[in-house]
Amino acid sequence: MVFCRYMQTVAILALLLWPTMSEAQNDRYNQLMNDGNAAYRSGNYAVARQNYEAAYQEALKFGTETTQVATALNNLAEVFRLLGSFEKAEEFLAYALKVQRKLVGENHPEVATILNNIGNIRLQNRDFNGAIEVLTTSLSILDRNLPADHPDIAMMANNLGRAHQALGRDAQAQYLHERALLILNKTRPNHPDMAATLNNLAGVMIAQQRYEPAEAVLKKALAIEEEKLGKDHPRVATTLNNLGLVYFKQSRYADAEPLARRALQIIEAQFGPNHPVIALNLNNYAALLRKLGRDADAKRFADRAKAIKDQ
Repeated sequence: MVFCRYMQTVAILALLLWPTMSEAQNDRYNQLMNDGNAAYRSGNYAVARQNYEAAYQEALKFGTETTQVATALNNLAEVFRLLGSFEKAEEFLAYALKVQRKLVGENHPEVATILNNIGNIRLQNRDFNGAIEVLTTSLSILDRNLPADHPDIAMMANNLGRAHQALGRDAQAQYLHERALLILNKTRPNHPDMAATLNNLAGVMIAQQRYEPAEAVLKKALAIEEEKLGKDHPRVATTLNNLGLVYFKQSRYADAEPLARRALQIIEAQFGPNHPVIALNLNNYAALLRKLGRDADAKRFADRAKAIKDQ
């Protein structure tokens, strides 16, 4: 099985009114963005994409370098990232970054948000050094502009920790994840951001073969996500996969199987049976089935994964 490092919730830029837009056009743009944000938070990424695309087109009527354009592109890029279109997502973010730097300068928290989102895409593309570059800059901007216990600093520290962890720098990763947890324990103790950071700290523990504390941390993350996001949210599937990996590493295959099966069901319901993201879950489940002696079933799921990758 492959550990699914949890991606900290990417910041959705706040809606800011722009004086060149009429009140009616502001209302239309804001409604589309609010509907997109609601769909994003509920895990309905296809609907979020539709609303953000419509908001972007609305914003373009009043100029190509406005806060509304940058905000819509930032949020649209996050949906494209979640749907696996990394190149397009980074293209959107590059333009949003250019606009925001022109509007607010280099040293602004909204610039940090966009840099964070670029870092997340680079992490998924396995450009870990590139991710560290932009995430370090992002965290530095927030450290200069926000209080030390601000939740956004926790988010950035968590994401930078993921990048270091991907390069095997467990000490740096653990420090950054624990810094994030200290902030979130004060500010968002039962928030999905806490669950995200717990997932990533569990990844360090798994790398260190500390399976018992990793299990406890992941169970806490799962409880938060099921309560705050619902039992069928895609983020729940990530935590289920990670907890299943803890059991897999300890040869507790019977305990891991229902978790991997449930994670697969959630992801299929969200993305459909043939989306590229499904392949990882299919291979995870097939690996478990082989360990349980269910070779015919394992082959069926592995063949499905291969067909998705070959399409």
